[in-house]
Amino acid sequence: TVVVKPFNYTQILKDWAMVTGTMAVIDRYGYASERAYQEEKVLKQLAIDLEFNLVYGVRSYDGGPPRRSSMGGLFEYIYLAGITNTWPTVVDAASAALDETILNNCLQQIWEEGGMPNTIMLNGFNKRRVTGWATPRIRTAQSERKAGGAIDVYESDFGTFEILLNRYLRPADVVILTRDEIGIGPLTGRQFTSSQLPSTGDYTWYEILGEYTMEVHKPSVAHGWIYDTATA
Repeated sequence: TVVVKPFNYTQILKDWAMVTGTMAVIDRYGYASERAYQEEKVLKQLAIDLEFNLVYGVRSYDGGPPRRSSMGGLFEYIYLAGITNTWPTVVDAASAALDETILNNCLQQIWEEGGMPNTIMLNGFNKRRVTGWATPRIRTAQSERKAGGAIDVYESDFGTFEILLNRYLRPADVVILTRDEIGIGPLTGRQFTSSQLPSTGDYTWYEILGEYTMEVHKPSVAHGWIYDTATA
């Protein structure tokens, strides 16, 4: 079938956990199952890999055999497409420090295209920049014994936005999203599961595998990307 509209591939994420014969039968303080403990560690890493690919994944396909494919993430559908097609919703900060003018210019461009985004995703550096704008506006009661400030919601002329902190986003990137226009999920029946592999010694291998993809709807209208902001 020839695909003639925006599409994405699925991507397999997998790793292995090993449990020795000894560890399978002895009791360990703090957890009941060595298999579950080892699988939990693997799943945490796979979840990190999945999250990173949801942001920076690049769509690719190799028919093989064996077949290999990777899903495109926000980077593929918003940033790369925006650079290629010179979308006004993808903005080069030209190494300038992120400020309200740069942010609101991008929000205005999305609004003028017909979008109604609701989320601003930032790394730690630019999150501190946003909090820094608002700190002088924060007022506390005289009896308040806590110091500091943090901003979780940003209000502008173009809507109210949840501030989403993402440790895997590059410090120079700011991603503006309409979360209702993004879908994430497994291929049918291919959510993360663990399967025991044939034993070849005094240990057992478990393969943890899932196959996932994402959808990014209306990338030129519902979302935006500010790149190359100052990081120092």
